[in-house]
Amino acid sequence: GEGGSDGRFSMVSIQFALHYACETDQTLRQLLSSSARLLRPGGLLLATTVDPRVLEARLAAAGEGAASFGNSVYRVTFSTNANDDRFNTTGSRYRFFLSSALDCDEFVVPQRLLLEAAGAEGLD
Repeated sequence: GEGGSDGRFSMVSIQFALHYACETDQTLRQLLSSSARLLRPGGLLLATTVDPRVLEARLAAAGEGAASFGNSVYRVTFSTNANDDRFNTTGSRYRFFLSSALDCDEFVVPQRLLLEAAGAEGLD
C-alpha cells in the first residue's frame, strides 16, 4: 500500500524472495528488522518462501544417498557434503534450475527460525 506521511506502511510483502537473500541468520534478522521499521503499528508482514520440509521429503523420495531431485523442467541439487541438519539451518545452500529461466543458488529458511526472528522484531 501507499506509505503515509511518516513513510510507514500498513503492509510489507516479501513474496518468494527470502530463499534468495537469506544466506545467514544475520541477513534474515536484518531483513525483518527493516521490514518492522517500515510497518505502521499493527501493520502486517506477509512473507512466503520455499518450505524446507518439502525439499527434505522430495530429496528422501529420490532415494538413499540422492543429492538432487526434479525432472526435465526443474532440478534441485544439494551439495554432496551437506550436513544432516541442512533443512533446519538458515542458509543451507542448494542449486535451483528451471529450464530457460533460472540456474542459481538458493538458501533454506526454516519456518521455525523465520517465526523466531520475526517475533524478536515484534512481528507477531
